[in-house]
Amino acid sequence: MVVKPGQATPSATASQYGGVAKPALPPVSFLPPAAGAACKIAWPEYQGQVFIPLQVTPGAGSLTVQWPNRYGSTYRVAAVKQSLVTGAQPEPVWKTVTPGSQCEGSATITGLTSGEAYIVWLDAPDTPRGVDGTRSLYSGRSGVVKPL
Repeated sequence: MVVKPGQATPSATASQYGGVAKPALPPVSFLPPAAGAACKIAWPEYQGQVFIPLQVTPGAGSLTVQWPNRYGSTYRVAAVKQSLVTGAQPEPVWKTVTPGSQCEGSATITGLTSGEAYIVWLDAPDTPRGVDGTRSLYSGRSGVVKPL
């Protein structure tokens, strides 16, 4: 911009560009989402901890759990009874699940008391470890669910 003393500077005018501009990047196409509702769920993260989203479906004396399979080759799942007990809470009984290459992991926990309140816990023990050997926390938890 050049300013001359005592004269107004003319307003800028748009210039016409001739020809067709080539796109800066090639066109992008996305793969269709994998089948299964759990594969499409976003994973929430809070202060460096990843919470694996769960879908729990009650059955007769059982709970079927589904989650997206993204980290680790094995998972552990447990149904923890929510009734009050005196003394120490009993250790949960973990079931190990290997979903393979599928994008959705699932497990059915059987032998549960119908109508009793449970919370389902999920753990991914094969998640990456830091230089100091600590494991990143990748876990999931349901709300209270009751088998039919």
